Amino acid sequence: MVRAAQIRHLAWVLLALGSAGLFSTLPSLAQSSRDHVAPSAWRPPLGKIEEAVVQGRWKAAAKQGNRLEEEVLSRSWHGSELRPVLTELAFLQALAHANLDDDRLAVWYWHMAINLDFRVAQRDLTSYGRAARLLLEHPLRRKGVVPAGFDPPPSSPTVKIVPAQLPQRHAKPIILNNTGAALEHHGDFHVELIIDAQGRPHQPVVISSHLHPVIIYASLKFLFTAPPFVPATFDGQPGDLRMVIRLQFEVSRW
Repeated sequence: MVRAAQIRHLAWVLLALGSAGLFSTLPSLAQSSRDHVAPSAWRPPLGKIEEAVVQGRWKAAAKQGNRLEEEVLSRSWHGSELRPVLTELAFLQALAHANLDDDRLAVWYWHMAINLDFRVAQRDLTSYGRAARLLLEHPLRRKGVVPAGFDPPPSSPTVKIVPAQLPQRHAKPIILNNTGAALEHHGDFHVELIIDAQGRPHQPVVISSHLHPVIIYASLKFLFTAPPFVPATFDGQPGDLRMVIRLQFEVSRW
């Protein structure tokens, strides 16, 4: 159990790094009143999700996956199996949502899984229905590369570029209810994204892949579920932009 005196405040600061500096503060709370759960304890519920996927019960798999990721992110921090558990969870979520025709979320989970363990991209997907075609058509790009389907304007010193940003009034706090993160996490999270002309993030390439898998998973999930960015503009016209996002963690005692 965590006493009140041990509660930590976790502040996330989002910085969009582009041709112009951009700062947006996103406060959050890190705390827990529950004991730590070893990663091995998540294997049975993970197995149930895999069983639902194999049986084609996509809605059940997605619902169970959402519930399990909330539990894992809030209650686990230590253990060598945590990265494989979260990798498999993201992979199963990708399969479920692909077969529910939620393509953008499916591809995002697919890229989350590959960022956690690149070997996921080598798996045989032929038995997973339409997920096989969708996911194989959307491999994770290399850092610095803009994939087909996006059209950022060519860089020019005469073009005024305003980077994409989260709207202040609609930015929601990240809630990471994890004592381990509050007590032990150090370092910023860096990820390169494609922000499209509608402000939607795509193709995350994690730069700080050495960070704790809970931080990686929670950060990527937040970036997808947060309100759309105000899209980048080029001489006042919205367009696609490849940019680096930094999530900075500052831990202080309440």
